[in-house]
Amino acid sequence: MKRTEKHAAAEEKILAAATREFAAHGFEAASINVICQAGGISKGNMYHYFPSKESLYLACVKKTLEELTSCIRSSVKEASGQPEDLMDAYFDARIQYFRDNPDSGILFCRCMAGPDTAVREKVLLLRQELDVLNREVIRKIFEGKEIRHDITREEAEELFRMLEEMWNNANLNQPDDAEKIKIKEAYCRKMITVFFYGILERDEDR
Repeated sequence: MKRTEKHAAAEEKILAAATREFAAHGFEAASINVICQAGGISKGNMYHYFPSKESLYLACVKKTLEELTSCIRSSVKEASGQPEDLMDAYFDARIQYFRDNPDSGILFCRCMAGPDTAVREKVLLLRQELDVLNREVIRKIFEGKEIRHDITREEAEELFRMLEEMWNNANLNQPDDAEKIKIKEAYCRKMITVFFYGILERDEDR
């Protein structure tokens, strides 16, 4: 194995162990010793790849957000322009990513629901690409649809963001079996459906 390949493999192993630890305990309470032990690397070598606990945490968050954003973007791109199809594509991609990467799913919920104070501003910067994509998807869903007279499109976008934060906060602990995952998926879809069809203009309001 070439040196660059060994470097990449070691880095990936550290990130996997760190993501698991940060997902379980958050940035402040996570243990570098536990990460090193799980990653099979000395603390000195770990700091060779990541010079601080903060840089390691941010690398885990960055990797998670980039992977999830890429999954959502690809899924939405392949969907039709119908609101229901866009919603399905968005949440199918998100749920599939969480199912395939449970530790990253919990870390994502942590950094979206309320990043640790010490790294909050840097996490918010890392979230920007996903936040922009979320707004793009919402706007596409609203295209051609009439919004209730007492809610602006900007307010609708903000309400969706708040709803997502509440969902993330409620799901810091991911389900531990397939049946529970199915139940949460169904509940999520119902909640989002109620949100979207609750803000559209009703005949009786006209």
